[in-house]
Amino acid sequence: MKRISIQVSLSGYSFRIYEAGELVSCSGWIPSGEVESASELTGTYDQVLLSVMTPKITLVPDTFFDPQIAGELLSRTVELAPSDKIGRIRLEEYSAWLSTAACNLFRLSPVLKLRIRFPRCSSC
Repeated sequence: MKRISIQVSLSGYSFRIYEAGELVSCSGWIPSGEVESASELTGTYDQVLLSVMTPKITLVPDTFFDPQIAGELLSRTVELAPSDKIGRIRLEEYSAWLSTAACNLFRLSPVLKLRIRFPRCSSC
């Protein structure tokens, strides 16, 4: 299995590529203006792990989560701008919801992990 782990922040990104569980490539930190320079980002992977750090997040246990007030819950922990759009992601393994200010997805700091699987496709 071939997988890539990408860490994204406001100032740039880094990535690691694994094949059969072994690390085969590690980029080091790449400034945000140099996205086009990484040919590895155009490859095909069985699994992509994307870690985005943003200061506008909160984790809400299932018991207390209500999608109608997700923005209100988030505003109790971080300062929101009028233009912020609220997004939410279910984290089953934690029995919780992660609420985030979606339009500030790239204003970074600790930890939003999205696990995305892309099946191999010979005709893609």
